[in-house]
Parts: sequence; structure tokens; C-alpha cells
Amino acid sequence: MKRSWNWSIWIGFLFALAGFLSYTFFAQFPVTRDFPWANLLLFAAGGIFLVLGLFRAFGKARVYRGNILGPILAVLGILMLGFFSYVMFYELRQVPPSTGAPRVGEKSA
Repeated sequence: MKRSWNWSIWIGFLFALAGFLSYTFFAQFPVTRDFPWANLLLFAAGGIFLVLGLFRAFGKARVYRGNILGPILAVLGILMLGFFSYVMFYELRQVPPSTGAPRVGEKSA
């Protein structure tokens, strides 16, 4: 039986990696700066592909490769989502307010 690559796992990991690394690009636009919905959509697409790839890897182990690398890439994708969520939704909310900074329309000293 010819073995083939499990591309779903690799595509899912690349989507998760793109969601993790692309915030600096999406932060240039006000629509995606306030809430990182584009990054979360990339993570969601990556999660779907990773789950599909894991079902293929363990459901048809003789056909698809990736019984070892599949769970490793899935865990890395989950860790990237967890770290991204921690930084975006917790750490960045802990930044103190900028008291003493000039308001919009005020002249700076």
C-alpha cells in the first residue's frame, strides 16, 4: 500500500503559525487592531485542519503518515493559540493608563 502525506496536519499548522505571527501585520489597520478577529479566524481554520488531519492520521494509519508528528504539530498549534490569547486578552489589558499624557487636541508641553 502506498503511503501518502497527511497534508491536513501541515496546512493546519501553517494556518496556526500564520495566526500567531501575523498580528504585527494586522495591527496596522484599525479594524483588526482593536480586536484580533483575523488572527482568531486563522487559528480557527488551523484548528479545523489539525483536527481533520489527526482523524486521518489515527483513523487510516496505514495510508497517512503522521502518527508521531501529527499530535506534536497539534499541540504546538494549541500552545500558540493559548499564548496568543493570554497576551492579547490578559497581558495587554494590564497596561496602566497613560495619565499625564496629552489628550486629543491638547498642545504638548
